[in-house]
Amino acid sequence: MRFEKKEYLDELFEFLKIPSISADPNHKNDVKKAADWIAEKLLDAGCEKVEIENTKGHPIVYGENFISKELPTILVYGHYDVQPPDPIDLWENPPFEPIIKNTKIHPDGAIFARGSCDDKGQLYMHVKAFQILKSSNKLKCNVKFLFEGEEEVGSENLESYVNKFKEKLKSDIIIISDTGIGSLEKPKITIGLRGLSYMEISVLGPNRDLHSGLYGGSVANPINVLNKIIASLHDKENKITIPGFYKDVIELSKKERERIIFSELDEKNFRKSLNIKSTDGELKYNTEERRSIRPTLDANGIWGGYMGEGSKTVIPSTAHAKISMRLVPNQKWKKISSMFKKHIEKISPKHVKIKVKTHHGGEPYGLNRPLDENLKEIIGWINKNAKKIVSIDVPSGMFTEYNNENKHIINANYTLTFQFPKLSFMLPEAGNFVGKFKVLDIGLDENYIKKLPSSFFYNTKKSLKPFFKKYKKFDHKGNRGHLLLIAGSKGKIGASILAGKISFFSGLGKLTICTPKCGTEIIQTSLPEAILEENNGRDFLSGKFNSKLKTIAIGPGIGTSKSTTSYIESVFKNALSPLIVDADAINIISKNKNLLNILPENSILTPHPKEFERLVGIWKNDEEKLFKLKKLSSKYKIIIILKGAHTCISLPSNIIWFNSTGNPGMAKAGSGDVLTGLLGGLLAQGYPTDLCARLAVYLHGSAADIGSKKLSQEAITPADVQEYLSIAIKKLY
Repeated sequence: MRFEKKEYLDELFEFLKIPSISADPNHKNDVKKAADWIAEKLLDAGCEKVEIENTKGHPIVYGENFISKELPTILVYGHYDVQPPDPIDLWENPPFEPIIKNTKIHPDGAIFARGSCDDKGQLYMHVKAFQILKSSNKLKCNVKFLFEGEEEVGSENLESYVNKFKEKLKSDIIIISDTGIGSLEKPKITIGLRGLSYMEISVLGPNRDLHSGLYGGSVANPINVLNKIIASLHDKENKITIPGFYKDVIELSKKERERIIFSELDEKNFRKSLNIKSTDGELKYNTEERRSIRPTLDANGIWGGYMGEGSKTVIPSTAHAKISMRLVPNQKWKKISSMFKKHIEKISPKHVKIKVKTHHGGEPYGLNRPLDENLKEIIGWINKNAKKIVSIDVPSGMFTEYNNENKHIINANYTLTFQFPKLSFMLPEAGNFVGKFKVLDIGLDENYIKKLPSSFFYNTKKSLKPFFKKYKKFDHKGNRGHLLLIAGSKGKIGASILAGKISFFSGLGKLTICTPKCGTEIIQTSLPEAILEENNGRDFLSGKFNSKLKTIAIGPGIGTSKSTTSYIESVFKNALSPLIVDADAINIISKNKNLLNILPENSILTPHPKEFERLVGIWKNDEEKLFKLKKLSSKYKIIIILKGAHTCISLPSNIIWFNSTGNPGMAKAGSGDVLTGLLGGLLAQGYPTDLCARLAVYLHGSAADIGSKKLSQEAITPADVQEYLSIAIKKLY
């Protein structure tokens, strides 16, 4: 089919000329005419089935084109009704006589008419796109259309229609093109909409209009009363004053608000396009937040008294206003409407009568919202009865970030997620519902993605490979680093051996081990490559630290005796560069928090969850845990490796890297000692502390993954990780 621009424009103009104003009973026939028009165009486009369903209000148009049960089904929603064009005198051209004009915003021209972008233009676009795809044999899905004529008046009959024809309307995805766009250069996908409560207030005064010269000052003026009522609905901070209005609003913290990615609004151009000097709204929130995550109350129209030309000095008998409230998730429009009505009636003076009418409303909609009871029941049934479940992007019911009290989630065996793993996949509260996940590249612009603010990143082979340092021809032990490992105590010298051996496997040039006298023979026998520095203590570390070596890893198997605590403090005070701090050294810190103040900046701590709890206290949920993690890193300018299924590496800059390797087989005594040795070996070779942490955690997990495939997760031991580290390293070549 040949694309005929003029033909399509002529058709669209014909559609736009129909004044299908659903709010005005005088245009009932016009709304019906628009329904008939779009039904005819669906047939012309190639729909096999088109129906016009009469409702108690305006008709609903349905069309479908079925190809195969094996193909996905798309349901396209739109509305053919439009808002009233009043006030007419503000239109530069008649609202139902479309015209193309060039503007600064639309340099290539745009159609100006009532309904051109809400929603006739988009509706027509979808019909024509379907027609082109079908006629060229490129349509690869089943398509259904649902076009209503009451969207602008609250879609009163849509719900009953949907409930009646649930089977017919079944689809895999619903497309709605009735939202905003940031700019012509940057498309936008809307994933949430504010709800609505639409009300009308009528103030009734005397039984007729009165002459202000005779009655002024003695009778309440309904317009004055109405203005006072409306003005009282906001306080000095522009917050809505209706009692209980914000009770169900989910208040986002400053940190949560910082995580939200808004469109890049240019405030200056925004004001210029509206010809206003400044924006206004609820204090403590920016323009984008006011337009999205905050509820609002606005007067949409106000009238009463004489409105004709010239003057007429009357005290009107009535005054009226229409008020809309935009609602956010968790608010219920019927509840808010009831609150509004009670409040207006309560604050109204006794010398007038008040009528409050509820017109219509709708619930706010967003992807991150709790499931209703029916969906909870369905998810429960699926989890109980399905043999294998594959989720797309995220398991149904799961929030993409935190699932603090959310337990109604599809328990997937596999999840195919788009572009990135989601934060909730990394966290214990909901991560088990994901099963094995695979990231699918859906072609999002990488350059644009890099510009988006985020404090969470995924630690992968691709992100590390460019920074790995291979051995060079003229390298020698003197330039591959020298590590001082302070480890061991009576009965725990094995920790020294595990940490020491793996440090050599990392490519380290020289290793010195400082240990109590009880470990001397064991180390020299088990690890002859290491230089031994015998500590003064017999069974535990003691004395003062006086080594001049810069790279130090401390903690494996050292115990928490008084003499060891004193020695640790000496190390912290005299260390010349960042330290690797593990195991008992962390336990000593948790009992002596003041040691954090003398810990060298950019030191790396490696707690498991229980050790971390001793440092920061108990957390209620994953969100609070990450908050405490970031806070500790930032406050003391240290790197924290919090071990787990997806070990997270928290940097002083408030960035957290979640690791992509590792498995439950690593959850064994000695695994942390191996990680400490690997960290020390890499840090001694000159890797920056943040990269050292990321690389060590990745290689540790990768070696365990390789070993687990050959031995099993149950059978692999921390010592086995050394054997398979060489293979993990080769994968970074």
